[in-house]
Amino acid sequence: MSIVDCRLSIVDNVVYSHELLIQLAREIDSVAGVKMAQANDALRYDRDYLALQSLGRPMIALPSVASSLFHNLTTGAEGILTGLATFAPHEMVALWRAIPTPYVLGPQVRVTEPERRQLQAALEAAKLNPL
Repeated sequence: MSIVDCRLSIVDNVVYSHELLIQLAREIDSVAGVKMAQANDALRYDRDYLALQSLGRPMIALPSVASSLFHNLTTGAEGILTGLATFAPHEMVALWRAIPTPYVLGPQVRVTEPERRQLQAALEAAKLNPL
């Protein structure tokens, strides 16, 4: 079983394009998941996540960039793989449990008023404040 590390940052030595990431996941049967490290590029995360989920086989997506975890979890994720859990493990568990993933059905989908209230309640339950 393999996990692909998808990095998207100017300072990273290895940066997979969206197309290459999907090709690796499609063509290598032992790839079971992807460490999603798309820096602060929320649209790229959405695009990669939705494409991985449409491959026709189970694919684990593990967001890892702490500053965008809330967005990533609301789009969809099967867990969290971040160094922040070393320093704030209880908060990471609370965040994971508070967000009903996948909450949003795709990138930039507007939520209804009842969904907004549910999301606000999840934020409050996790003791988080929206930016």
